[in-house]
Amino acid sequence: MSAAPKPEKEKIKVFISHRDSICGECDESLGRKAWITLARDRGALCLSCGDLDHLAFLPSGDAALTRRAQAFPFVRRGLEMEPIAQAI
Repeated sequence: MSAAPKPEKEKIKVFISHRDSICGECDESLGRKAWITLARDRGALCLSCGDLDHLAFLPSGDAALTRRAQAFPFVRRGLEMEPIAQAI
C-alpha cells in the first residue's frame, strides 16, 4: 500500500482583483485592480491585513534573479519578495 501524499507547504499567492472588493479583516474598500491575497476563513484581504505589505513585486524577465529568489521551478508572471533580496 502506498502512503497518502504529504500536503505541500502552502505558497503565498497574491492576485489583482478585477472587481470592487472589500478587505475581509479591516473592511477597507479595495476597489478594482487592488493587490489582494485570499484567506479561506476571511475571504479577500488587503496586503496589510495579509501581512504581505513588506514585500516588493519583482516582475518577470530576469531569469537569474528568479532562480536566486525562488529555489524551485515554476511558471512565473511575477514574484513577491523581500526588497533586500533584489540587491543580491
